[in-house]
Amino acid sequence: MIVVLALCAVAGSAEAGRSQYAWLYGAEVLPEKSVEVQQWVYERNGLVDGKVHDTALWWGVLVGVTDQLELVIPVELLYRRLDGMGSDFTVEKYGVEARYRFTKLDPEKPDGLWPLLRLAVKRDVNIRNTTIAETDLVLGYQVGRFHGQVDLGAIAKINTDTTEIELHPGAGISIEVKKDLRFGIEGITIVNLDRDLKKRDWAAVGPNMAWTSGRFWLSASFLIGLHQVNTAPRFIWGVLF
Repeated sequence: MIVVLALCAVAGSAEAGRSQYAWLYGAEVLPEKSVEVQQWVYERNGLVDGKVHDTALWWGVLVGVTDQLELVIPVELLYRRLDGMGSDFTVEKYGVEARYRFTKLDPEKPDGLWPLLRLAVKRDVNIRNTTIAETDLVLGYQVGRFHGQVDLGAIAKINTDTTEIELHPGAGISIEVKKDLRFGIEGITIVNLDRDLKKRDWAAVGPNMAWTSGRFWLSASFLIGLHQVNTAPRFIWGVLF
């Protein structure tokens, strides 16, 4: 907290790989040779017939390779409680990912379309013969105080016996109400292509907010379940070094 407060006190604002949304991947990347520490905390309450309750922690280091290419090294932890069956806390997966923005960010003229491609490869710590591949096509659009975004994502869990594919499309809008403070709404849907995994599907929508202060930024949302989930709050913060 001392580090965060000190960085927030630095005069002026810095370009960061921030997101205006909590459940959607951001369309911004870090400037070249910059480094950011980022953390997510999120919950999915009432999954699988209301019996599964997850709390996850994502921690990562982001590096600006160029003004358009960002390298990310994440570690993900998961606490899961199953009604009537106890709970479990574990390191779930780790890996590496790249985010490429097709247009350069111009802080003076941010209006326009922001396309970004995200690719990730991760190791499943608990199921040792499983490799996880992730991809997202992010389309952000800004005009004045309005920002809209679509995130078309997919996850494939690949092992020697099976391949499980999960789609997670999402969309949101965010409006700047005052300098560095935004409010909006976002939603996400999880769809498993394997019929035997349909109990894992869920969908939710809810309000969000985003705030930037110098080198520190945060985004938060509280999604309300539309299908097979009760609530899905999420909180993300980052500090640019």
